[in-house]
Amino acid sequence: MVPAFISAMRMTTDHFTPDWLMYAYGGFLVVGIGYWCLVMTRGRTLADQHGITVQRALTRRTLSWHEIYDIRVQFIPKAAGNARKCLAHAYTDDGRRTLLPHVDDWQLPNPVAEIEALRLAATEQWGAVWATRPEVEERILLAAAQRKRRERISVVVVITLVVGLMAWGVVYISSH
Repeated sequence: MVPAFISAMRMTTDHFTPDWLMYAYGGFLVVGIGYWCLVMTRGRTLADQHGITVQRALTRRTLSWHEIYDIRVQFIPKAAGNARKCLAHAYTDDGRRTLLPHVDDWQLPNPVAEIEALRLAATEQWGAVWATRPEVEERILLAAAQRKRRERISVVVVITLVVGLMAWGVVYISSH
């Protein structure tokens, strides 16, 4: 796949594009498509009497019912027309959240009702308790603020790298 991509790039771009850049781009493309395929085929959320098992592309995590503080559906108000509008997360007592793969509006007609049914079943069958605790809510808010900070830093780093690569490209091409 990468050689075909490189050949196509050679036909459509100028001859000043370095080989390593085209190979890097082709490699990122292959890795990205491969990861997406793994997420779509392996990703799942399973609930049983022991807890919730989250299967991701390469890892698996099991949260027992006594570890789970809450299960919430997060709505994404600014989502694009074809993007997911809501995601489900399981929160632990330390404020961490775990995304529940395929528990969203792409896979389920009503994710909120599914989560409520799961919470009800967990309460009735396995004795899960869904009480609000202020100290855990504070940890959840702190973790959300940290996630937002990391997200903003990541955006700045990516923009800086892209601008730097574009500037390098202008200098490289103008010198040849």
